[in-house]
Amino acid sequence: MRLINTGKLKKGSMRKTLYLYLIIILLLLSISFIPFHGVLAVQSGGQSKINAAIPAKTSIKIFGYTSPDSTVQVNAVRVFGQTNSDKTGYFEFREVAISAEALEICVNTIDSDKRTGFPFCFRLPDNFNVIEVGPLLLSPTVSLSSTKIWQNQKVHAEGKTIPNQPVEVSFFEISPKTLSQKISNYIAILFNNQAIAAELPILSTTSQRNGSFSFNLPTSRAIAYRVFIKAAYKDKPTLKSQTLTYSIGSNFSFFMIYILPWFILIMTLLMLASTTYAYDVKTHRIRKVMGKFIETRWKPYVIRLNLRYRRLMYSFQEYLRSRRK
Repeated sequence: MRLINTGKLKKGSMRKTLYLYLIIILLLLSISFIPFHGVLAVQSGGQSKINAAIPAKTSIKIFGYTSPDSTVQVNAVRVFGQTNSDKTGYFEFREVAISAEALEICVNTIDSDKRTGFPFCFRLPDNFNVIEVGPLLLSPTVSLSSTKIWQNQKVHAEGKTIPNQPVEVSFFEISPKTLSQKISNYIAILFNNQAIAAELPILSTTSQRNGSFSFNLPTSRAIAYRVFIKAAYKDKPTLKSQTLTYSIGSNFSFFMIYILPWFILIMTLLMLASTTYAYDVKTHRIRKVMGKFIETRWKPYVIRLNLRYRRLMYSFQEYLRSRRK
C-alpha cells in the first residue's frame, strides 16, 4: 500500500489558492488604473441608464427679448441650452449649469424663417454672486430678397426683431473695385456731380406685431454697400445684426453680359442672310442646289414617311377589327 503525505497536499493546495488570489488582486488593480473617458451603461431587460457628472460652478438664469417664435440657444464650453421665445419675443433660461471650464457665454437667436442673428457674448464674472443675467436684447435678423442686384432694380431687405419697436438701418458705401463700377461712377460724377459718400443717412422703420420689418435698398448707383440693423426696446438699443455686403452691377455690365451677345448674334445672322441672298440673286447657284436637294432627298423622305404612317394606321385598324370579332 502506498502512503500519501497529506501535509504536502495541504501546502500545495494553499499555494495554488494564494497564487489565484494574487492574480485576481493584480487584475483588479490593473483595471482600476485604466482611464475611462466615457460613461459605462449597464443594460438589463432592453433598458439602459447613462449617468454622467459634469463639474459645474453654479447655475444662472438668462432672460431677454428677441423676435417672436424664435429658437434661442446658449453656448459655452460644456454648456448648451435651447428654448423658444413667446409671442412677445420674451425668452428665459431658468437654470443654466455653468461648467468649470466656461469663461464666456454666447446667446444666439434663430428666427421662424431660419435666419440667424449675431451672437450676444458676455464674459462670466469671477465670483458667482450673480444668479441672473438680463434682460438681453438680441440682435435682429436680416436677409436680402435677391443675391444678384443690378442698377435701378427694386430690391428689399427683410428680417425680424422685437415686435412693435423702432428699427434703424445703417448703410455704408464701399469704394468701387470692378472696372464696370468705376466707369459707371465716373459717368455719374461727370454728368451729375455726385461724390462718393462714405456713409448714407440712417433709415428708420418699425417692426410689426410679429416682429417682421422690411425696407428698400438703394440701387441707383453701381457700387457696393454694407448694411446692418439695430432695434430698440424701451429706449435701449439691441445688439446690431449681421453686417450684409451687397454689390450693385452697373447698366454697362448688364448690357455687356445680357444684351450685347444677343445683338451680335442677330446682326451676324442678318448679315449672313443678306449676303447669301445677294449671292443667289447674282449666280442662282444656291437656288439650284436647294432644288436638287428637295427633289432627290426631301421629297423621297416625305413619301417614305407618309407610307410608314399609312401602314401603321392600317395595322391599328386591323387590330381593332380583330378585337371586335
